[in-house]
Amino acid sequence: MGQRSDFLLFFSFLLICGASCSFLYGQPCSDRNTAYLDTTRWSLPKNQTNCVDITGTTSISSIPQEDEFYSPVRDADTLYADHMNLHKFPIFLIYRLSRLELVDLSDNHIRRVPHKLHKIAPSLTRLLLPDNAIVVSSKRSLFKSDSVKLLMLSRNFIKNIYPITFSKLPNLEILYLDGNYIKHFTSNVFRSLSRLLYLNLENNVLEEVPPKEMLSSELRIYIVNNQKKVIK
Repeated sequence: MGQRSDFLLFFSFLLICGASCSFLYGQPCSDRNTAYLDTTRWSLPKNQTNCVDITGTTSISSIPQEDEFYSPVRDADTLYADHMNLHKFPIFLIYRLSRLELVDLSDNHIRRVPHKLHKIAPSLTRLLLPDNAIVVSSKRSLFKSDSVKLLMLSRNFIKNIYPITFSKLPNLEILYLDGNYIKHFTSNVFRSLSRLLYLNLENNVLEEVPPKEMLSSELRIYIVNNQKKVIK
């Protein structure tokens, strides 16, 4: 993502992460605490399993669904499923890893997040979905979760956002919408996000930018620079 983007991501994580963030504090994800999945068997670490990496799996549909299969990794709080050519949200996998706090689904082809995500991933606080194809509806919220604090939707070809889009995410603090094709939005789009601290809308095609004061009283960082020009 580049040095500047990496810094912004790191800084935003610092805003919400406590000592439980495996990849930042105390127990960073490494071979010592990461279980790697080879389709039908786990390569388990010697230490406690904090992280699960399934990116080496050739087909997610071939992963066993029995509860016993997930027993060795049931305490993991981080899942890496990025760059896997996924077209659907891996519901069954995430549901069985019930203690997940961070899910990285970057660079796939996912179009929809399960609307009742709060029932599938009750402990989830950070959901990374950059470089996918997430569809935003004008009639339904993106998904429902009381636990998600960070949502990354960078570069998803999103053109429109609506007041209902984030209305079921009451505790969202950090939102990435950079690198999309959002042309305009009204201040009430983020009205339901009373805890929003960080909003990144750079590299869109915004014609008008509502002032920070109109969006959220808690908003600390509001990035809207480097808007792309639309060729007419």
